[in-house]
Amino acid sequence: MTRPLRILFGLLLAALVFAAGCSTVPDGNLKPGTETITPAQQPAQLILLPNEMPQGFSLIEKRAKNETDVSQLALELGWRGGYVARYQKDEGVSLPPTVISQNIAVYPAEKLPEILQRIRTMAGSQQQITLRDLPDPGIGDSSSAIVAFKEIKPEVTLQGFSSPAMNIPESTSRIMPAGGQHPEYYEIAFTRGDVYEIFRMSGPSADYQTLLGLVRTAYQKT
Repeated sequence: MTRPLRILFGLLLAALVFAAGCSTVPDGNLKPGTETITPAQQPAQLILLPNEMPQGFSLIEKRAKNETDVSQLALELGWRGGYVARYQKDEGVSLPPTVISQNIAVYPAEKLPEILQRIRTMAGSQQQITLRDLPDPGIGDSSSAIVAFKEIKPEVTLQGFSSPAMNIPESTSRIMPAGGQHPEYYEIAFTRGDVYEIFRMSGPSADYQTLLGLVRTAYQKT
């Protein structure tokens, strides 16, 4: 074999070995340096489809996430990929739209408890937002739910009060901002294996039970 042919053969062999040793995720979701790690589930396969959404909601965004979409902290904690989808329902010219978002992220499974704690802490530090914990929805390996209000002072305690118009579960309606303020958004998060999913519903038609139903549907996906 001539020297040029030996060089070409060597290069082809090296390329084959490299390809065999790497597994990749569609949309280029893996963080550099983790190419040999494939998430247990592909984020794109877990996104809710238009026919699974409530009537009147239209898809406005659906895409894979890359490193520019997440924080440095997420990368340091081992972020491996993600996907986002957003649906919107127009409420008329005088009202903002109602939006449902689904964010999926893949991390090392052992890091998820720390990640959940950090995310909850950061959410609670938002300016002019008051969070209320809702009952654990009991979905996946671990889960949580919150309702968020714009801060209005003074607050009042409404004993035994529940208003269907505000779409608040009975167990969370005892402490509400004055004036029957409508929630800014509801949020439900859960984990399963190495996947973290967070759902948010905001806007005039935001409803906890609707969001909970969507989360349960999403959890059935494999």
